[in-house]
Amino acid sequence: MSGSPIPTLIVVSGPAGSGKTTLAHEIARAVGCPAICRDEIKEGMAHASPGFTPAAGDELTMRTLPVFFGLLEQLLLAGATTVADAAFQDKVWRPFLTPLLPLARPRIVQCAADPEVAFGRITRRRAQYPPRGAHADPDAADREDYLRRMRAFDRISLDVPQLAVDTTDGYRPSLEEIVAFAGGRGALARGLARRPPRVEERRSGGCRQPRRMRRMRTGPAGRRVTNPRGRGNPGPTRSSR
Repeated sequence: MSGSPIPTLIVVSGPAGSGKTTLAHEIARAVGCPAICRDEIKEGMAHASPGFTPAAGDELTMRTLPVFFGLLEQLLLAGATTVADAAFQDKVWRPFLTPLLPLARPRIVQCAADPEVAFGRITRRRAQYPPRGAHADPDAADREDYLRRMRAFDRISLDVPQLAVDTTDGYRPSLEEIVAFAGGRGALARGLARRPPRVEERRSGGCRQPRRMRRMRTGPAGRRVTNPRGRGNPGPTRSSR
């Protein structure tokens, strides 16, 4: 994104269970920007709505709509590259995204997965992740209806750069390629550089204590020696045991 006069808006879309939110957070971590997820906004609202019962088109669903797109607008006006994640179809995305296009460089990532795999994800997260109680997720009895709606999902059709991603088993194309498309080829390297250093454990007095991995180099006769400083002049070294 270096040299771009405006931020990038990375839209991650697809039907429920297609891996959107997981991928949206992966992209945001690698690029180094916020991820605004529609479902997470609704889950936050549910905390202040005791007794709320989710349903198609329920009150919280309608309230999240202006909040979601309002947050995107404010972030883009502030010059912040942003990832936007929602399961909206074209009829919802198009009228709300169109006014944002002059504010950003748009990129759309279209997620898809094998329908049976996607349905399995939904039923598992419904059982394992309590905040999903804010959503009208299908259960086993709704399988056929879910599969029908997934096949009929109407994807965003705006005339902007788009990338189709299959999340059935990992990512195809790879995460590196997705990030290169979404945020520029230098974005992944910057994102990975911010990850915490590897940690190994050593025992001291019966307790396991973390320590940073020492940089290793090869000494005489192929023996490994440590560089205690990890960078610059390695200083005195000693043979590893």
